[in-house]
Amino acid sequence: MKSPAMMWDFWSLNPESLHQVTMLFSDRGTPDGYRHMDGFGSHTYSMINSAGTRVWCKWHLKTRQGIRNLLPEEAARLAGADPDHAQRDLFNAIAAGSFPRWNASVQIMTEADAARYHINPFDLTKVWPHKDYPRIPVGVLELNRNPVNYHAEVEQAAFSPANVVPGLGSHPTRCSRDGCSPTTMLNCIGWNESPVSAGQCARCPVQHHQRDGAMSLNAISDQRTTTIRARSPAPPHRIPHTQSRPCRCQRSRQTSMTIGWTKTTTHRQGTVPTGSGSREGPAHNQHCARDERHLTAYYRKAVAALREGGSGIRTPGR
Repeated sequence: MKSPAMMWDFWSLNPESLHQVTMLFSDRGTPDGYRHMDGFGSHTYSMINSAGTRVWCKWHLKTRQGIRNLLPEEAARLAGADPDHAQRDLFNAIAAGSFPRWNASVQIMTEADAARYHINPFDLTKVWPHKDYPRIPVGVLELNRNPVNYHAEVEQAAFSPANVVPGLGSHPTRCSRDGCSPTTMLNCIGWNESPVSAGQCARCPVQHHQRDGAMSLNAISDQRTTTIRARSPAPPHRIPHTQSRPCRCQRSRQTSMTIGWTKTTTHRQGTVPTGSGSREGPAHNQHCARDERHLTAYYRKAVAALREGGSGIRTPGR
């Protein structure tokens, strides 16, 4: 059975949870559906312009429908009578043409401010004071269409924070999560999750070494035009190879971060979604030319050593 003593013991020994616990036990109540609640990015993200200048940001989505909550008694009743209440409310509103909207805004912090600010700007449990970093309106989020094919658009939906459009990125402490999160997509859909998933960015063609396997589309589909065609000649199965390689985003760049809270970390910015060819996120999802040459040279040496009956081959250093 659940132990209230264990729950409160954990919270009391982790004071960083105080903000969330206070909200949980406040009068905010249970949101009356998705339309009547705000959204927050929570994590700190980054933006980088064409000149290479990076800033840190936090995203906010404020509902235009107004905040509306349920009393505990009503929430308990709906949990048994209509557990899909929130989804049903959203679906019916969109079907009726009453499209829900949220005002999107960001808080911006420069790298210089992050190095000397009195709180860790990358701490998920901290809120950036609005008096120091006011919200800047950037647009409106509108949901204006319900799924037509529930399986294709909902059941096969898989999202990874490693897939970002050029100019957006994460922060140092999220790099490892960006690298491992695509495995969730692989578990949900399979190796060809990138071209199949409803989470694929329509304006970013999938570029990777993956070929064949369940639900493979890469061998017959041009992701840029969605025109079915035969790919000739077919790319080789092996990696690395010299016959073809994924198209690289010229806006991708490696930059160094020297942050007072995080020390120096290397992070890739602005990488377009490239799928699961290397089975990892934006920090590793494309083999750079230097690494390809390094690996190719190593394997050639290994093959030569095996032919000569040699042994003791070491794995290549990175």
